[in-house]
Amino acid sequence: MTAGELKNAFQGIASTHETLLKVFAEHNEVYGKRVGIDRVKRTYKGYCNAYSHLADFLQKKYHVRDMSFNQLTFSFIEAYDFYLRVDLKMKPNTILGYIIPFRKIVRIAFNKGFIARDPFTEYKPERGQSEHRTLTSEELQKIMNATFDSPNRTLIRDLFVFSSFCGLAFADLRRLTENELITTEDGKQWIVMARKKTGTISRIRLLDIPLQIIEKYKKDRFCERIFNVPGYSTVDINLKRIAEICGINKTLTYHQSRHTFASVVCLSHGVPIETVSRMLGHKDIHTTQIYATVSTQKISDDMKKLSERMTGKFPFVKSQNQ
Repeated sequence: MTAGELKNAFQGIASTHETLLKVFAEHNEVYGKRVGIDRVKRTYKGYCNAYSHLADFLQKKYHVRDMSFNQLTFSFIEAYDFYLRVDLKMKPNTILGYIIPFRKIVRIAFNKGFIARDPFTEYKPERGQSEHRTLTSEELQKIMNATFDSPNRTLIRDLFVFSSFCGLAFADLRRLTENELITTEDGKQWIVMARKKTGTISRIRLLDIPLQIIEKYKKDRFCERIFNVPGYSTVDINLKRIAEICGINKTLTYHQSRHTFASVVCLSHGVPIETVSRMLGHKDIHTTQIYATVSTQKISDDMKKLSERMTGKFPFVKSQNQ
């Protein structure tokens, strides 16, 4: 036994043990090979960054290059959280961006029997205050009614409105082609396509407004793609300007159109969340619940309908003493 092996054994890193960074690196290698097929490069980079931060923490805190899963405890997770929060001065949502990939690797180890107990069971991450995920119906109407001097800004507004009424993500909007526009026997048009992010099939029945926008830009096509979509940075800058022009005091992003579709267009008008989940192409309905913001007006309307249905069904008999 060498001195290095003795040190590793003392610190729980025997050669027969599966180690944290080893499994993490193997996961990233496999994930990287799937980029462009059913995984996206941005998420892959997130895993790589999470690996690097965890490796730096092990080196600085414990002076080791890896750690056995058997040595992984709740105290370790707390110390890593403290390191990201205090030493690196990260914000809560940024911390989550590094904790979630770490947690996935631990879950893989737990499922494969490398570790007897999930040390994340008692971990409760602090979440930062969420920004406005969705527009109100009034804010959406302001954007729809606005006029702009720039044709490019008008296009970006129209694309945002398009996704607000069909829920299509920006990456999928850019690659939407005529082949993914399906006309059914009843003459209705649908978008049927595999999402770039997850590969899940989205099936979206097109409403009148998206159909009008498709028709508006039909003459501008120079290939099979439905829209000539500018780069994301151009879209992002113009959306900020659109919000300013319309007097909307929110940081407007393209992804908000997807939330607006789920909350304002669908849920607020009685579309079941299961249907919304299928249209958004979510694998898990819990993901859809993140998008689901039910307005006070919707709650009021639903309770009014409930009150009308229940009238006379539950008579309340007062006691004689009253």
